[in-house]
Amino acid sequence: MNTTKICRMLAGVLAAGTLAAAMPVLDFSAASQTMAGDANLDGAVTAQDIVTLQSYLFGKTAFDETMFANCDLTADGKVNAFDLGMLKKKMRVNPIAEPVTIHLADTGITVEGDADGTVQVTDRTVTITASGVYYIDGTLTDGQIYVETAAEDIADVELVLTDVTMTSSTKSAIYTAAASGSEKTKITLVGENILTDTAAAAYAESGVIYTSNKLTITNDSTGTLQVNSNMNTGIYADKKMNLNGGTIIVNTADGADTADADAIVGDNNIEIEGAVIDIDSSADGLKSKDKGVYLLDGSVTVKAGNDAVQACTEIAVSGGTLTAGGDRGFRLDAAGLLNITGGQVLATATDYQVTGAGVAVSLAGSTQTIMMLDLAAEWTKANAIAIGENIYQPNKKYSYVLVSDAALDAAGTYAVSVGGFAMTQGAEASASFQNTGTVTQYTNVAAMPSVS
Repeated sequence: MNTTKICRMLAGVLAAGTLAAAMPVLDFSAASQTMAGDANLDGAVTAQDIVTLQSYLFGKTAFDETMFANCDLTADGKVNAFDLGMLKKKMRVNPIAEPVTIHLADTGITVEGDADGTVQVTDRTVTITASGVYYIDGTLTDGQIYVETAAEDIADVELVLTDVTMTSSTKSAIYTAAASGSEKTKITLVGENILTDTAAAAYAESGVIYTSNKLTITNDSTGTLQVNSNMNTGIYADKKMNLNGGTIIVNTADGADTADADAIVGDNNIEIEGAVIDIDSSADGLKSKDKGVYLLDGSVTVKAGNDAVQACTEIAVSGGTLTAGGDRGFRLDAAGLLNITGGQVLATATDYQVTGAGVAVSLAGSTQTIMMLDLAAEWTKANAIAIGENIYQPNKKYSYVLVSDAALDAAGTYAVSVGGFAMTQGAEASASFQNTGTVTQYTNVAAMPSVS
């Protein structure tokens, strides 16, 4: 049994004990059951009955004799968390058959097509309790979309965001709970969507978008997602993250009185295959805490206050374009791998192009030509880098450059200029940049002395 399942079992046992202890002593043993599991007496057993029973267990809803009898699924004269578990198992909740539409508004959130009662609205919080497709539009101030399906309901929850504008001040705008059975939260982007964190302090599970399961921005996305935060992480997934479509803009720029915030973070692999991503981060830009970052296709631009791209095991580029500017362009944990086999890469930095935690990073798996320039002076982002006929535009000040491009030859000789100034390299100030293999590093790269 895996750790996740063990943790859920322990959590269930603890919850059962806590809720059972909190229950009032009621004697409804003589009442007749009209329909096992029908907590709200609407003549059907749906996800809404789970919500009603949960509300009763937390002391928020009163039960009459029939409601109590319908929920006493263990037939022990009590209604507690064990009955809740049986109700969830009884339902074996399946994905909703038809999409549900949710209209956000400060004057009142409305829901259409929710035949199964899988959406609950409490003040400015929308709770989704079953897998399926949910179309969401409108504007909401200081609200949240909260996803938690039953443990048995492992299918995907897909949120189709269409011109959604949301702010949040104390919690994530979109949140998938750890207790949710759904294995993946999918987001499809239509139109212009803007999510903004207005928090005055960091919250525990940081992320304007936070998912405890897998997160996918789908390749059906035709719109834009803009995430703004000065305090908390922009987008965070506990499990694998796939960014496959749409345009994703994440700004976590410094404010005068705010903490640094990372832009896109995952505990597992982050894979980009088709999305257009633009990051401006006060801290790290694109980061996998335990696994790797992979660019297969798409366009990624990162401007970061710390590491532009950070991973534990591997950073790999096999297609697309990547412009990464930060204190470090790439950072990996001990024995990490930087493998560039395709695409176009420009990584600039003020500290190092690429660095590891205590040991050198291996580039041995790279098959596409890489040129690394250690500049003798710091240059501003306005100064483009030219290698032969190829022009590369940085997005932040820099002293170190890493360029990889299919247009570069591992045995080629190139003229290099920065900001229009011809450059020399090495102790002898050679104007010739002669590559000596897949990876060539040039030191003491400086502007060629002017001739009077």
